Amino acid sequence: MLLHKNINIFSYFCSIVLLILTIICAVSVVICISVKMHETSVDFVCERQNKVVSESQAILSSGLNRVTELDEILQPLGSQTRLVQLECAKSIAVYFICLTLSAATGLRDHWRNGQLRHVFELLFTFLSGSAQKIRIEMLTWPLADYEHTLEFFSVAKGIYEFYLSIGACACLDLVIII
Repeated sequence: MLLHKNINIFSYFCSIVLLILTIICAVSVVICISVKMHETSVDFVCERQNKVVSESQAILSSGLNRVTELDEILQPLGSQTRLVQLECAKSIAVYFICLTLSAATGLRDHWRNGQLRHVFELLFTFLSGSAQKIRIEMLTWPLADYEHTLEFFSVAKGIYEFYLSIGACACLDLVIII
């Protein structure tokens, strides 16, 4: 009898929580795109890469007033795509968080049609402080990485629908780094 009463109380509690809370499914995917600067447009590629990366870290970590300028440059990518980090190696690894499937597919469309190259040229010129436009030689975003992104959003949607189907009161935060 006591077990039955506890189950009823728990069931009643979940019903109240379901009425009060909205089920939230926050899905984010981190996408890395490798960007190589054109060597003839920059005197010292390594120095410029280091300058671009260090300036981006300063702006992104401190929330300086220059974030507004950065937002204007990145505006064509949409509000569901956020620049999170740049790292320097042989090229610059640019990390974005895409909050939706449409943000990830939109980013890929910008990559295909060349608009992403233009955005990076504006971004790197801004971050380097150079008067000379920094040209981008190559953007690398392997198809396999993009396909993993699509698969992840598909799996996340399935998990969300599963929780909805069983009436679970849960908050899901799913993040994958690709």
